[in-house]
Amino acid sequence: MDRFVVVLDTDVTRGLCVADMLENCCPSYDLVVLRAESVFALRNHLASHRISVVFCDARTHTNVDEMVKAVRRIVPLGSREQVVYTGVSEQNLVALERDDYAFLLPSDADTQEVALALRKALTRYDERSERPIAIRTKQRVYAVQPSLIRYAESALRKVRIHVGGEVVEVYAKLSDFQNELPCHFVQCHKSFVVNMSFIKEIAQEHALLSTGELIPISQKRRKAMRAAFLDYIGRAI
Repeated sequence: MDRFVVVLDTDVTRGLCVADMLENCCPSYDLVVLRAESVFALRNHLASHRISVVFCDARTHTNVDEMVKAVRRIVPLGSREQVVYTGVSEQNLVALERDDYAFLLPSDADTQEVALALRKALTRYDERSERPIAIRTKQRVYAVQPSLIRYAESALRKVRIHVGGEVVEVYAKLSDFQNELPCHFVQCHKSFVVNMSFIKEIAQEHALLSTGELIPISQKRRKAMRAAFLDYIGRAI
């Protein structure tokens, strides 16, 4: 599932540099990096896409206080979307630390520091995304915590959701259902999406869950699945 990240910077060259670092530092995330040269453009991206993280350069405006206020008007404190401020100096540090801003990076931050900030921001984004999702059948509407879903599989025009001791069937596309889930759900096969928090180990052709269930991994998705799982474990440790 694509993860949308916005780089907000009025300096085109500087913004392209951060965007390039993001696109290269975490290939397993399937990032889509968007650029914005104004808060207005950021607002449009937020209205059009499910944005996970905003990388905002603290040198975007002369008055950092005003810039922070403008960003926080559209990404309020406590929002699911996370804000990482780059280009932070001693002069603007006080303004940026006033509230619970996610991450602060200096102007000379390297790719490794950007990658670490991205991973932490996405982890916080996912924690705030762990709200119940509505699963609708003909007879009922279920409120289900994503953390309880082990995997989902498609069969004809239905999606079979394995949650707790139940299997709930809904008429839907597997891709549409996955879009409602946090990023630790990955598609390992054209017919299967699995919650990596339940995976005990992965082999060439399957993933073994802590419940003893085996979930197939297609040859096409084997490399991406392995990279995603290793990255997930690295973030969980």
